[in-house]
Parts: sequence; C-alpha cells; structure tokens
Amino acid sequence: MGKDFHRASRSFLYRLPIALFTVDSNRRIMSWSSRAEELTGLKAKDVIGKDCREVLSFSYCSENCALDLTKDQGPVYEEGCTVNINGKELRVVKVTDYLVDGEGKARGGVEILVDVSEWQKLEAALKESERRFHDIALCSADFIWEVDRRARYTFVAGRVKEILGYSPEELIGMTPYQLMPKEEAERVKRIFREIAAKKEPLVDLENWNFTKDGRKVLLLINGVPILGEDGELLGYRGVDKDITERKRIEEALREAEKRYRTVVENSPSGIFVLQEGRLAFVNDQFARIYGCSKKELVGKEFQALLHPEERETFQEVAERILGENKVVRRLELRGLKPGGELIVLGMTLVPFDYGDRRALLGHVADITKRKQIEKELLESNRRLKKALDDLKSMQARLIQQEKIASIGQLAAGVAHEMNNPLGFVSSNFGTLQEYVKDFARLLKAYRDAFQKLKERGVGAAEIYKIEELEREMDLDFVLQDLDELFRETGEGLERLKEIIQNLREFARVDQVGDYTEYDINEGVKSVLVITRNEYKYHAEVETDLGDIPHIYSHPGQINEVLMNIIVNAAQAIKSQNREEKGKFFIKTYSDGRYVYCVISDDGPGIPKEIQGKIFDPFFTTKEVGKGTGLGLSISYDIVVNKHKGEIYVESEVGKGTTFTIKLPIRRDLSEDGEKNPLR
Repeated sequence: MGKDFHRASRSFLYRLPIALFTVDSNRRIMSWSSRAEELTGLKAKDVIGKDCREVLSFSYCSENCALDLTKDQGPVYEEGCTVNINGKELRVVKVTDYLVDGEGKARGGVEILVDVSEWQKLEAALKESERRFHDIALCSADFIWEVDRRARYTFVAGRVKEILGYSPEELIGMTPYQLMPKEEAERVKRIFREIAAKKEPLVDLENWNFTKDGRKVLLLINGVPILGEDGELLGYRGVDKDITERKRIEEALREAEKRYRTVVENSPSGIFVLQEGRLAFVNDQFARIYGCSKKELVGKEFQALLHPEERETFQEVAERILGENKVVRRLELRGLKPGGELIVLGMTLVPFDYGDRRALLGHVADITKRKQIEKELLESNRRLKKALDDLKSMQARLIQQEKIASIGQLAAGVAHEMNNPLGFVSSNFGTLQEYVKDFARLLKAYRDAFQKLKERGVGAAEIYKIEELEREMDLDFVLQDLDELFRETGEGLERLKEIIQNLREFARVDQVGDYTEYDINEGVKSVLVITRNEYKYHAEVETDLGDIPHIYSHPGQINEVLMNIIVNAAQAIKSQNREEKGKFFIKTYSDGRYVYCVISDDGPGIPKEIQGKIFDPFFTTKEVGKGTGLGLSISYDIVVNKHKGEIYVESEVGKGTTFTIKLPIRRDLSEDGEKNPLR
C-alpha cells in the first residue's frame, strides 16, 4: 500500500495547479508538481530523489530551514523569500508544512511556492486600471457616481463641479433627490424604486436638478446595478450627462418645426413635394387649388393634374432641374382639376433632399384670374398706347413750338450780332460818301480851272484856288483814311459772313436726319457765336477745347443740346442780377472710347431735391410763359436715346452747376443700317 500510495499521491500532486513539492525526512524530493516545473524550469524526473537543498537554494534554507523534523510545529509562512535556481533568483512566498504518519510523527514535508512577481504584476495592473478609471472620470464630459442601496452618493467624479457647482466631497452622503425640485424628486424616486426592485439598469432617465447657485439643469441618468456575490443589490453605478443645452436646442427645433409647419399649412401659396413623379406632400392651399382633400392628392401622379399638352414640357423641366440642381421660377403651366376645369398655374420649383432621395419643392399659385386681368390690361394698354401716341403727337407739336421759340430767340441774337458790323459799315459808308462828295467838288474845280487855263493860257490864280481847296479838305488825310475805311468795311462784311456761316453750321439744314462726321469743338465755337447775345453782358466764357477725334452723330442735334445748356447757364447767371459778370467754362476731352464736353457755370445752382427732375418733360423752374420745360428733356433724348451716350449734372446751391455730355466716338450702325464709315 505504501508504494501505491506514493505513486498515486505523486500523480495527484503533479496535476495540482500550484507550485508544490514534497520531501521525506531526509529532505529528498518525493513529488514535483507541473506548476513547480513551470515556475522553476526543472522537470520532475530530474529532481525526484535529490536533496531539495541541492536543487533549490532558499535564502532561509540550510542553517535556518523551516522544515525542522525535530520540532513539533505547524505550517510556516515566509514572505520575501528568494530561491536560486541555476543562478537565477526568483522571489516567492513559501509555505512549509509537515507530512505525518498515522501515529502523528513527522515523516517529511510539503513546500508550496507562490511567485510574488505575478502578484506584483497583478497589483500593478490593478493600480493602473484604477488610475486609468480615475483619469477617465476626471476627464469625462459628464460626472460619474456610485450610490448605495439607499441612494446615497458613495463616489463622485468628473465634471460635477462644473455641472452642479458642488465639489465631489460635498455630494458624498447626499442623495440625488436632495438636488431636485420636490415634485421631480418624488417622480424620480418612484421610478428608481421600481427599477431597483427588479435590479434593472437605469436607461436615459431625464431629471431636473438645482445647481448650487440655484440654476436648473437637466441631467440624463444612465446606470447599472452593483450586485454582491449572492445577487444582493448593493447600489448603482452610473453617469449623469448635462443635456440642458441639448434639450433647449431640441425644444427650439420642435418650436421651429411647429412654426414652419404652421407657415407651410397657412401659406397663401400651394406647396408640394414631388418625388419620383408622385406627390409626397401637399399643404392645405394646394388642396384648395385643386378642390380635393390632401389625402386624395398625396401619392397621386403630378402629371395627372396637368393639361395633357403641358405634361411633356413639365417632365423636361423637372429632369433639367434635378440634373443641373437649379431653381426654376415663374413657370406657367395649365392645370386640370379632377372635374375637368382648366386653371392656369404659376410655380417655382426647387431641387432638394427629401428623406434619402432627391425631390422637387414646389410653390404654386392659381393665376387664372390674374391671366384674365392681364388680358384685360393688354386691351387697356392698347387703348393707352393710342392715347400715348396722341400725346406724343402733341408733344412733337410742343417740341416744334419750342424749336420755333429757340429759332426766334436765335434770330433775335443773330439780328443783334449782325447789327453791330452793319452799324460801323453804314457809318463808314456815310463818311465815305462825304469824302466822295468832296472829291467831286474838287474834281469839278480841277476841271473848271483847267478849262479856264486852257482858254486863257494862264492859271496861276486858279491853281492857287485848287491848292487852297486841297488844304481845306485835308486831301492827304482823306487819301490815307480811305484805305482804313475800306479795310474796316471789309472786316464788317467778313463778320457778317462768319455769323451766317455759324448759323448754317448750327442748324446743319443740309444734313437733317443723317449721321455724319462731326467735330464737337467746332460745334462749341459755332454755338458760342450764335448765343453770344445771351451771355455777353452777363458772363465771361473760357474754353479748353482738347485735341479730340471727330464723332459720328447728328450734328444739328448735338448743337441743339449745347445751345440748350449754354443758354440755360447764361439765363441762370442773369437771374442773379449780379454786379460783376459771372463765368462759365467749357472743356472737351476724350478717353479713347468717348468724347466728353463739360459745361460749368458759377450760377445759383440747382437744389438737390429737384436735380432728379430736370430731365423730365415739362419740368421747369422758369416763370410761366418763359419756358416749356422741354429743353433739357429734348437734350436727354438726343444724347441718351439717339446717340447712346450719357448726360448728367452736378450742382450745389450757391456755387454753380456742371453738365457733362458723354458721347461714343464710334457707332456700329447708323439709323438707316449703313456701317459707320469712321470705324
């Protein structure tokens, strides 16, 4: 039995999951477990029968061996024991006990070795896990807690100070209910008791809490039960998340959605969502347009609500909108009500995502009545056009009257201008007449004297008489003055010729209705001559006429514009009744594409509130009967509409006014369609 027992015991000990070996009374190893093999690296077959002190060198062995067979003692527990195995040291905890026989005598011993390094690794891992949990708790966006079975906080970490204003230490021993309004506390307590009774997790439990400074915050609780080994509920562990802002945003979104739905449902326009050819949504107004209920329309093919002739057009438009992701506005289509009534629809279509698919958002209005009104308006417009044509005819007559008035004014000026040279021509001719009479008398005397001398053969006295007459007449001066008289007379006649030529250039009667090459500098000069009588007593004129190209225009029309502005400037200065003369300045220049003519005066200026009206027909600030208010209106029409240029004004009351005329140098086509010869 002894040998069988030892074999059986060795087999049993070998399979034990602990590092264990047995020795006899002489410390020879009798058994060696598989865990002992793993721990020491020594196989059982290599150590059995050997002295354990030879195999293993313990720090306490030999002189102080715990296995003392001469003593009667119980198990010995040794910490910090070091075992040396083939030069390798291993820290272990060693437990030594005795093997006794049936009589209670010690027959050997058993040694159990526990690797301390494994314990240390486990302890380090545990400490690292605790540190990691602590760091996560501190860094958490929420606050972490544990409560006991009576719901008292036993652990708090995380953002509790930031969320509730309390430090973790202040909350230990308190219950969550102490932080809640009374009714909220009762509600949450009732829910918690029901969940705790079933030992179930807390899932997304919302509850209102007071912060330390009295603010209300909404927390979202999630937690799991803490159970003992026997399944007893010890408490709960979980996380509180501050969802106050999220809740506010959710409420705002719900409110916005409510307002949006209210707006959509009460919109005066029909609103619909079209997805894959069918109506996915319609509002009340859309249903009213078609005289159906919303239930009847949702899911219906939109094409069925259109006139057959419009369906293909709508399909093409819808595909283009979705393909190009563009908005289409002011689309007009004929619709068809279920009863067959034809209506006219005006709609806007917008591509957007509806759910997980593309769709069209439509805004539609029944414009049937509007189209009928438009038809009636077209007829009214026809009648108004006729009335407008009549008005234009009247305006043309008024313009003609304005032109006649201008021509009359011009004729008065021309008469005045021609009167001056004619005056000194007439005067010179009077003097010349007296001189010629004197010459006649002298010549008669010469003839008489010479006749008598011829008859008598002498003539001293007669000759003396002739000489006296020459002295009386101052014949030498007369002969000299005759040249000056004829020179001045010639200048006067040239002046008359110039005035007539300028008048001809101004009117350009030989080129009415034609576009032709035109030098605006020459136009300025001509107009200044023609209008000189308007300004010469009231203003001085300065010019800075630049080196500019000719333009392609109606010369007579441009001259008319220049005259209107210059005459207006002269009349404005005249209206001030100034002691000294005013001034106006005319400048021309070009930027390569346009020619500019700037006419400035230092007159009274134009009030800002009426500057926008000065080009309006019939607007005038002159007294009744002194102007029709068409001069600047005609000028605007000539520059802007007929010559595709610009005319604008700058003015300041008390300082003066500046008109700028901007005319294109080139014109692609003349009014009769011929190409511009200046291009």
